Amino acid sequence: MFNLNILHFFILLLIKHINSFLIGIDLGSEFFKVTVIKPGKPFSMMENLQSKTKTLNAIGLKDNEILYSGDARNKKPRIPKNIFNYFSEFLGKNINDDSIQNYMKNFIITYDIDNNKVNDSIHFNIKFNNKDENISIEEIYAMLFNHIKFLSEKYSKIEIVDMFVTVPNFFNYHQRKAISQAAEISKLRLIGITNENTAAAVQFQFKKTFENETFYIFYDMGSSFTQVSLISFKTKYKIIEHKSKNSNNTNDTTTTKKDLGNEVKILAQAYDEELGGKYFDRNLINFIMEKFDSLPQRKNKPSVKGNSKVFNKLIPDAIKYKEILSANKEALVTILGLESNIDLQFKITRDEFNEFNKDLINKVYDPIEKVLKDSNLTLENITQIELIGGGIRVPAIQDN
Repeated sequence: MFNLNILHFFILLLIKHINSFLIGIDLGSEFFKVTVIKPGKPFSMMENLQSKTKTLNAIGLKDNEILYSGDARNKKPRIPKNIFNYFSEFLGKNINDDSIQNYMKNFIITYDIDNNKVNDSIHFNIKFNNKDENISIEEIYAMLFNHIKFLSEKYSKIEIVDMFVTVPNFFNYHQRKAISQAAEISKLRLIGITNENTAAAVQFQFKKTFENETFYIFYDMGSSFTQVSLISFKTKYKIIEHKSKNSNNTNDTTTTKKDLGNEVKILAQAYDEELGGKYFDRNLINFIMEKFDSLPQRKNKPSVKGNSKVFNKLIPDAIKYKEILSANKEALVTILGLESNIDLQFKITRDEFNEFNKDLINKVYDPIEKVLKDSNLTLENITQIELIGGGIRVPAIQDN
């Protein structure tokens, strides 16, 4: 159980005493968002070069050039070993970690990875600028931080020195240390790291009062994982007595309540590192691959399942048709020149999508059950479930 008043006060104290702009980075696995903070001025969301507040996490090393965001991801089918996205999967881990092996197998990842002998973290062997190079996961994050610094300075028109980062609730010491090391490499000063749901709770309680202890569940399904926090809010008051100036009666007093702010407590947390939007995308990609393999013109040809180039080419299509099925009960899938210049077209229904994703859908409620059990509460005690993250747009998830 953690009292957020201390954290909230600490953040405000830091902001009050810094002399430069501070950026707060919501460091998601697929996208990042940045808030530019300056004492005495309103917070503002940084806009990227496309005037959007959400920026794709992707870095590419091609020839002698460093690519970012969509420019990098678009090259993934051609040079998959040199394009890095969803790289948070490798943070604070080594090559022998079971989660690394499972991730690379399930998503047909072709990176040439090894352990960094200095700190036992993962590095990637690549061909860059006509040379064999290796780059650590911390250096990749440092590149990302430098890109964020560039975008933030372009947006705010002032030099950025300090940053504050939010990370998943389940990030351990090694993962947080890797973020700190990446900050050092980037020459940005990391003044703090906090949990994403903690930051969401602090933001949620601003300008709200809670006369009685009130319980909320923050359910955050992002691209790579789901994290759930059960949080209580209660407004604290101080009773102040006022004696009447024109009365000699000692009992002639009035009282007022002074609002001392909200007490915020994390009562329980749960997570699932294999429940997120990209797992729904993967299953849809596999379904598309099966449809493609079943075409008459593909008879007696090797299956495209296990083909990294085809898998990466289908990622944007899977995301698009998943979003269509979130708003419609069926979609017409059309993919041109998927492999060997063969086109694919078929109709898919939301029911089919739910069927091949049923194992994921069946897990959606599990983290809620865990936080309720750990806090000795029931759903009847919960005022509301706050849904966060792009993954919750799938109708079957909201129905749960």
